[in-house]
Amino acid sequence: MSTHKLVKGFWSAGFSCHFDCISLSTLRSSSFTNNIKWQHRKSSIDARQQLPTEADVVVIGGGSIGCSTTYHLAKFGAGKVVLLEKDKLTAGTTWHTSGLLWRVGTNELDLKIVTDTHALMTSILSQEVNTETGWIQTGGLFTACNSQRMKAYERMKTLAKVFGIESQLISNSEIPSIHPLLDASKFVGALYSPNDGTLDPTGACSSYTKAAKKYGAKVLEGCKVTSLSTKTDDYGIRRISSVNTNIGTITTGHVINCAGVWAPNIGKMIGVETPQVVYRQAYAITQPIEGARELPNVRHHDGSMYIKRQGDTLQVGGYESNPILCEKVANDFAFGLYDVNWDTYGPLLETGCEIMPAVAKSGIRSTVCGPESFTPDGKPLVGESPDVRGFFHASGFNGGGMMLGGGAGKQIALMAIRGKPELDMFTWNIRRFPSSLVSNKTWLTERSHESYVTHYGIVFPNDQPLAGRNVRKDALHKTLLDRGCVFKNEYNSEVPAYFMPKTKHEIKDYDFYGAYGNEVHKDYGYRDQLKHDHTFGYPGLVHEIIGRECITCRTSCAVFNSSSVGKLVLEGPDATKAATLLFSSDVTANPNCNTSTYTLMLNDKGGIESDLVVCKMDTEDGGIKYYLNVREDTAGYCKGHIDDVLSGRNLRYKVTDRTDELTMLSLQGPKSRIVLDKLLHGKNLKTLAPGQFMFSKISDINVQLIRNSIVGELGYEITCKNEQAVIIYEAVMQEAAKHGGCDAGCRAIKSLGIEAGFHNWGGSLRTDDSPIEARLIHLCDDNRNYIGSDALTELGKSQPKKCFIYFTINDPVQLFGEEPIWRNGKIAGHTRTADHAFHLNKAVAMGYIDLSDMLEEISVDDYVLCGNYEIERNCVKHKAVAYLQSPFVGNVKVPY
Repeated sequence: MSTHKLVKGFWSAGFSCHFDCISLSTLRSSSFTNNIKWQHRKSSIDARQQLPTEADVVVIGGGSIGCSTTYHLAKFGAGKVVLLEKDKLTAGTTWHTSGLLWRVGTNELDLKIVTDTHALMTSILSQEVNTETGWIQTGGLFTACNSQRMKAYERMKTLAKVFGIESQLISNSEIPSIHPLLDASKFVGALYSPNDGTLDPTGACSSYTKAAKKYGAKVLEGCKVTSLSTKTDDYGIRRISSVNTNIGTITTGHVINCAGVWAPNIGKMIGVETPQVVYRQAYAITQPIEGARELPNVRHHDGSMYIKRQGDTLQVGGYESNPILCEKVANDFAFGLYDVNWDTYGPLLETGCEIMPAVAKSGIRSTVCGPESFTPDGKPLVGESPDVRGFFHASGFNGGGMMLGGGAGKQIALMAIRGKPELDMFTWNIRRFPSSLVSNKTWLTERSHESYVTHYGIVFPNDQPLAGRNVRKDALHKTLLDRGCVFKNEYNSEVPAYFMPKTKHEIKDYDFYGAYGNEVHKDYGYRDQLKHDHTFGYPGLVHEIIGRECITCRTSCAVFNSSSVGKLVLEGPDATKAATLLFSSDVTANPNCNTSTYTLMLNDKGGIESDLVVCKMDTEDGGIKYYLNVREDTAGYCKGHIDDVLSGRNLRYKVTDRTDELTMLSLQGPKSRIVLDKLLHGKNLKTLAPGQFMFSKISDINVQLIRNSIVGELGYEITCKNEQAVIIYEAVMQEAAKHGGCDAGCRAIKSLGIEAGFHNWGGSLRTDDSPIEARLIHLCDDNRNYIGSDALTELGKSQPKKCFIYFTINDPVQLFGEEPIWRNGKIAGHTRTADHAFHLNKAVAMGYIDLSDMLEEISVDDYVLCGNYEIERNCVKHKAVAYLQSPFVGNVKVPY
């Protein structure tokens, strides 16, 4: 390749750097450092600034997230709002960010967040404070080197339609008309988003803070947080009490940690872990290139890099395969930078030269290498700490703080002042991680590395990570592995996905994809097995295996290891009072114990926080306790919700998470009763009604048995202690096999459950759905006060904004969820969750449609059924049939 020359003469933002002329080959040698010295700007405290003695909310960190959050807090009327920045605004990672904003994406939440940022930058802020936000509309071009990438772009374009985001798929022959400097021969096509652009950090943060001050917020620079103080209230709950700084103390009950790469340091002041790591990330800026001012920004996913328009130059950056981990970032590194390591960054620059020859010809004017925060799953960390009330996380934005900052700041502000955001934020919520993992450095390092290096990878719906595996294994892991179980990392636990008898797919230690001197695993069966799911169609052999498990469950029985299901125990003298407040159905009403109830937990806006099964049980001392089964990854979230809503009510209770202490087997299918009859030594299971449970013995071992269906068939859930799990499993499996039963995994549970029309929280149910909209109002008692009941009463007085619908498609296509729903030729919503239903032998989906066009004189049900529907998958519409409930329900012969 051609030699690149570095020349002197680059000045930016008050910093200077000087480069000698030197070749790229020299730059890439490990012994070379370019010795860039950036002068650190020392800030001085204005004597006129007065630190308030108290505040309603204190925001720590004056970057994009902190400034946006402060603005939204003040605008929403949060009271006395104070932003503390230890140096100058934009210090840290914001000032050197690339500031790219891409309108299209792979999931609903990110699209909504980015849309809010875009609106703030293009209109809202400039109207509020009559200022330039620094927004530059450039357009964005996403290039593809293969057909699979183009299919991923088809899916992205299709989802973008739901939110009115303009984009178009183009062939490689059309690329030069949009970006004449790209070598179109390197690509098979692209996705073009004309309304993408670039955010200027200074302009954006200045606009946020100028508007924040207009609404009464106080912004203090040069104010360093030295410690945080907490107090324990009368109920034993730790709460934030004050923020201590180098110029005084502020009494406050709310702190929002927007400190970026320093966020873990702030958390440690009160013993709170922040699961993020810091990597050095670099980019280069070219010499001026003719025509650069008219180019769109480029996201070259297959090369893990981007090329950004920057005046008459181009910025070349991306995600290295072997990023340098920063164990610690000095507190005074506010405007600091690192020397570029050309062994890590060089390959990205070479790729840039290959796809855009003008970069190779121009040479490099300057480089930037700064710290950025990354998380184990590539998603930000937001929400209130489960350990210290009033302490909110708002960090770990994975290099996307500018793009996500506007919309994220809005939701974070709502969390702090109203308790809940407008949007369903669970996938960003800090409580999504089990407490046992957030302090596990090996897991954190491995998962964050893989999340970083695959940041631009194709997002296949059923793909699995290779890093951070085997950290949370249950008591049956080895037994099931030996029986051919292929595991998936779901809810940060190893969960059976499906079974391939006579094979063994062991998961090996993470090899870092060969980085840092590691050798890439050879003959890695598990990694090869995952390739079946690297598709947006039917996953071949895996599809057949899941189909066999589903049909066996429908015709005989299947044994599922459901040990990862969240298991909470609510107990204490006031447990029953707490239960009457928490649950939408009165789980306390039955005078007898040994009963379970399918119910909901709501928030005070009437949104669904969880759907769960609650069992009323005796305690040894004659009292009552409640055993809660919640979705697998939500035990910590639900425990936090319970404490949130009961806090301050003077109730004597405690909630214990017993998920990791107990094993749960789920035996489902029409022959499940026959199997258990043989194991329970004459117990009459016919008398056990749906929802009832009893204690019995299997192989002389005590078990808890609940009649509960999770797939629409007769079913039972068996719970025992971990140390007895293998004996119970082998007894159940041996008897089930005599009746044609089989092992089955969570992929089958999902298919069977959707086929039966069963809701799942996080998919068809979310915090921004009400029971009225979800057709679950029958789970909500009338004339009883519980959390959310007042909101439901108000919601019931007006027409719902949306409603839940079940769909089937006869065309042989695989659906995954987040596909647009067309009603009478107009987009009316999108699917939430979808799969292939093997009994119905067709694609099924669950979603919501907008009801704004519905006339008052027609019922919701009539409105639903009188429409003509299509579901669009990868830019192709397929005729769909709408149902108020699954057509499978009529075929079920037993209650569930």
